[in-house]
Amino acid sequence: KIIEGAPASDLPKEMLEKMGDMAKRAAQAVGYVSAGTVEFLLDPVSQEFYFCEMNTRLQVEHPVTELITGIDLVEWQLRIAAGEVLPITDQADVPRMGHAMEARIYAENPARDFLPATGTVWHHEPPAESNTGINVDTGVRVDTGIKTGDEIGVHYDPMISKLIVYGSDRDDAIQKLVTSLKQYQIAGVPTNIPFLVKCAQHPAFQTAGDINTGFLDDHAEDVRVDSSDPVAHETALTRAIAAFCVLLHTEKRIGVDGNLHITQKRLGTPWSNLMGSWRMGGNKARFMRTLILADEADPDNSKIECLSNPDGSFEISVHSRVAEMECSGDGDETIIDSYTISGTLSTNNCLNVVINGTKRISCTAVIYEDELSDAPKLFVNMWVKNHLKESGVDYAWSMALQHPLLVNRSQEASTQVGSGSVKAPMPGKITKVHVVEGQKVLKSDILIVMEAMKMEHTIRAPSDGTVVSLLSLPGEIVKDGDILVLVEDANASTVLKDEKIVA
Repeated sequence: KIIEGAPASDLPKEMLEKMGDMAKRAAQAVGYVSAGTVEFLLDPVSQEFYFCEMNTRLQVEHPVTELITGIDLVEWQLRIAAGEVLPITDQADVPRMGHAMEARIYAENPARDFLPATGTVWHHEPPAESNTGINVDTGVRVDTGIKTGDEIGVHYDPMISKLIVYGSDRDDAIQKLVTSLKQYQIAGVPTNIPFLVKCAQHPAFQTAGDINTGFLDDHAEDVRVDSSDPVAHETALTRAIAAFCVLLHTEKRIGVDGNLHITQKRLGTPWSNLMGSWRMGGNKARFMRTLILADEADPDNSKIECLSNPDGSFEISVHSRVAEMECSGDGDETIIDSYTISGTLSTNNCLNVVINGTKRISCTAVIYEDELSDAPKLFVNMWVKNHLKESGVDYAWSMALQHPLLVNRSQEASTQVGSGSVKAPMPGKITKVHVVEGQKVLKSDILIVMEAMKMEHTIRAPSDGTVVSLLSLPGEIVKDGDILVLVEDANASTVLKDEKIVA
């Protein structure tokens, strides 16, 4: 389930009443006394409906019923358990007002076939205060058990929160859903928010009565999120803005509520300050720093050159590789987009920038420093307040950079591991190992079975070959990218190139 709504769109009142009566009779037939949910499947052609199942509990989507009826179903369930009677016993007395929708926010990566993700949530700012009910001014409610600093682990369902909206009608509810999804700020783990936005904005979804269980199959290309998606892959301008933010962050040029002031530098010397390159008797020297991208979507590690100006602004040049098939020349070409950027970054994560002296952009910007890994990185997440639609970015983007001030220790480590490996496609627990060292395998043979987020995943051989090393055992907890097996290609003298393969 992805997005749920109430009342059902384009469902005749007579059919709704008949379904309600059938649900009541199902509960009475088994003597059930408590909250429960009965599900039916509807054939839109014949208008016949069929019993699917009964869940003897409230379901995840119960808030949409609460919002259109004004009834606290959890409270009613507790009162019944305490021996009290229902406040309302006649279905005709149950109010039905407006329209409500709920979107499930998951820690999963839509660009990698929705594989569940784990990690630390280093920023979580929902569009409404969590667990306080509906915001009467905005019509938004957020139910969650996650806050900034919490870990998303491998032992539970990857759902982070439920985003619920209430509107005067279905169109109003959809508009609030789209707006709230775009305002939802979370960083540290990938989420399905870009996918949810595409679903909610799709014309078929926005047309009452056009939704059926084949929606995702029918519109797969329209709602697909991949590495080339504007939300998942930054443009030259967004890279430049993120680079500017990183420069302010690493130089500790952070003000309070947008008022810029210079604070103590990271290393406390004249040479650690981009803007303060010291010169006896006078003017600041201009300083060049090159930032290197570390995104998986950019294997070429594109660079961003940043030249400081005496007034505190930067000349930022973004180098982007263009593949040969996209070029008119004989080989790959590099396109350089240049911008002059000035602005401020405040302690409340507010970034205000001016592009080329004219265009003003305001956004929330958060930076996470991964300083302990062999390849230290800076992760930048931004949520735009005034949209950059002309740049292909509507509401949010993220970027990873090699840490400009820390040493990359991964080069030596990577040569020690060897050039070939079959890696874990996600964090999880190894449940079965189907091969032994020295065993011959064929392409697609099962090597390992692992469990993650209550799902089983099969790791298969990428080609014919020989298992030369097993690096994981049943019961082990592994991280995303951990090497599980080394396989020597039957047609090569070297170990296979790094592979992440999952069935």
